[in-house]
Amino acid sequence: MVSNLNKSSILKDNNLFILCMIALVSCLRNIPVALTGDEITYFNIAQELANNGRFYHEGLPSMVSPVMPFIILVGTFFQPDESIIWIPKLIGFSFSLIGLNFLWRFLKAMAISDTNATCIVALTICNPVFIRFSASLYPDAIAFGLFWILIYMMTRIKKMKHLFIILLVAAMLVLTRYVFAVLLIPIVFVFYQNRQHLLKFAANKSNFIVYSVLITLTTIPLFLWTEYILSFTGERSTTISYFSRYEQDGLFGQIKTGLGFIKGEEVARVNGIPAFATVFLPITGFRSWFVSLAILIPIVIGWVLTWKQLLSKIIIISAFIILSGYVLAGTGFSRYWLGLIPIFIFGIFSFAKKMKFSDNKLYIATLIICSIYILNEIRLDILVIQRDW
Repeated sequence: MVSNLNKSSILKDNNLFILCMIALVSCLRNIPVALTGDEITYFNIAQELANNGRFYHEGLPSMVSPVMPFIILVGTFFQPDESIIWIPKLIGFSFSLIGLNFLWRFLKAMAISDTNATCIVALTICNPVFIRFSASLYPDAIAFGLFWILIYMMTRIKKMKHLFIILLVAAMLVLTRYVFAVLLIPIVFVFYQNRQHLLKFAANKSNFIVYSVLITLTTIPLFLWTEYILSFTGERSTTISYFSRYEQDGLFGQIKTGLGFIKGEEVARVNGIPAFATVFLPITGFRSWFVSLAILIPIVIGWVLTWKQLLSKIIIISAFIILSGYVLAGTGFSRYWLGLIPIFIFGIFSFAKKMKFSDNKLYIATLIICSIYILNEIRLDILVIQRDW
């Protein structure tokens, strides 16, 4: 990451650099913290894999996305033990840093100003959601890194090898969170935009054969995992099923849950749109239609204003279909939106530029917001150290 961020004005601006370094250090406070929630589920599945070779949880088959349990398995040298669980957490944190690297590359490819690119990266690093989940056993740090690798590679697709990398990363992303299967839509869009380059490269018979085999290989893990899930779909023996919620409330019920009109049975609070504000406001459990829409509407306007730009279309389409996927799935935790945070900020910046905000004003606003975030994170650092260390 350092080699690509050397040109970033984050390193030239002492204020933002210090704030970002504090934020990255704060990310690490989660490493010695005991596992909670779904982290325990992933750990238990990794133990079952190590001991019995089965992707089971509590003695029953599970359809939990497999990437995190396998990272725990590999990161603990195939002997899952909470005493070395910090290794898989560091792997997740590494993916977060890789994601920041490719985020910076993408912003530079968009040809936006250094100041705006720096502010977007800084606001992402200092964001409470990034700090909370970038070094945890939740899959969102992995998804953040893979997502921004994928988005950046979509800007580089000129040869078949680029398509291979895109499909490989996309396959890994789907196995991290199933909702990312919807990214096939922007991939097809980018493929269509660059069809002449790809078809010209594919005209070479040897190139076509080699990359056809490689591209086919990327789909094998997805087919195998799909076959595994279908082998027990419909059975009520699974501990965690993503289909049972549709049997209970139907698709319309899940859409209402995903939008935040009603509370899901598996959660303590309403999610969806009322919870959107928690992506930016470090207030645990905060829900507000008014505040969330006050943030979301300028973002959407900013997206509309930049729609004509090809690279803007890639991230806007990606964000829109992922959010739509969460609505259809009836879910919407703030951590699920981690990879989309830079796209939200981009929309806000585009709106602000339309409102005649200069780069200097956006920089000052970024400095103030990041400072508020970091002051709160230092407070949390102290509390976590006193409680768990």
